[in-house]
Amino acid sequence: MQVINGLDGDLGIMAPPNFETSKDGIELQLASNHVGHFLITRELLPILEKNQPSRVVNLSSMGHNYTYKGGVAFESINDPKHYFSWQAYGQSKLSNILFARELQRYVDERGHNRVYVNAVHPGVVATNLFTHSQFMNSVFNAILPKLATSPEDGALTQLYAATSPDIEAKPYKGQYFVPVGKLAKPSDYALDDQLAKKLWEWTENILIEKGFPLEIQL
Repeated sequence: MQVINGLDGDLGIMAPPNFETSKDGIELQLASNHVGHFLITRELLPILEKNQPSRVVNLSSMGHNYTYKGGVAFESINDPKHYFSWQAYGQSKLSNILFARELQRYVDERGHNRVYVNAVHPGVVATNLFTHSQFMNSVFNAILPKLATSPEDGALTQLYAATSPDIEAKPYKGQYFVPVGKLAKPSDYALDDQLAKKLWEWTENILIEKGFPLEIQL
């Protein structure tokens, strides 16, 4: 018997200075921070629906505010000439919120009313995300002790979204939280329902194009 009551999308890459792609030929940050999470979540969704109440938590960032014009640059995602490291990072973090909101709409529409999908910003956390950039690593090593929280404290908002009784009691669905467990309003792009739908469709299409069988028919 397969039982999953919670899924936390947490793997990430932050702002590598040069354009790179995943092994499957997708811009590295979007591939790592969004597309992979989308695939795993999509394939596990029937189990999450079956075992509700269940929760999905997407790890986003305040960096979602700093993205390309239009929110997601669908036409130039894999164009090195249009790559800007921080905007590409923001695009991937925006995608985490858009996916959370569209997934929530989708499960609610199917009558699975006890699946709770939310996105969180963990805060500025002392991790090794900048190891790819010697300059940024040195800058952050200088300022992090004054600004950053520990990884343990940085996990608190994720834990809130994953475990707090508030999520079901309120209920909180398709929302965005900042430290520690505070409801916040994301960017206008993040609240764009049409953009969320387009991202979902683009992600499914790119997965099929790259040879990933979407075995679970939703």
